[in-house]
Amino acid sequence: MKRSGFVLFLLIFTFSNSILAQNHDGNPNAKKMSFYSQLAQKDAAYEQSLVLHSEKDELDFWKDQKRYEQDLKKSDEAAYRTYMKEKIEAYHQHFASCSISCYHTKQHLEKAKTYLSYSNEENDRVMSENRVLENFRKGRME
Repeated sequence: MKRSGFVLFLLIFTFSNSILAQNHDGNPNAKKMSFYSQLAQKDAAYEQSLVLHSEKDELDFWKDQKRYEQDLKKSDEAAYRTYMKEKIEAYHQHFASCSISCYHTKQHLEKAKTYLSYSNEENDRVMSENRVLENFRKGRME
């Protein structure tokens, strides 16, 4: 009886580990999306705590961030959608709990307006509409 219980436990353990391994290791796209999701959360946290010593440095930072997001959109739209979805969510969560003790510069608030101006559902809709328009412009409706 003990032996059959152990064998059953071993089979369940092995089976569950193989399923988990397939979900993560067998799907490189899931790993990539997880990476961009985590990156967006880290970027948002960094941006919300960012303190730079000059306005020029801050303007340069936001310019570089905008360029990164545009480049990501051009190179991998699925990764861009994942990144933006998480970043929008992080900004919504932060500003829902942000109080007077939070200090954000004018440039940060301007950028935050972009993220806070729409929800994730709206982001998905806008991304979908942009894809249709891009395909139309390229002459290849899908």
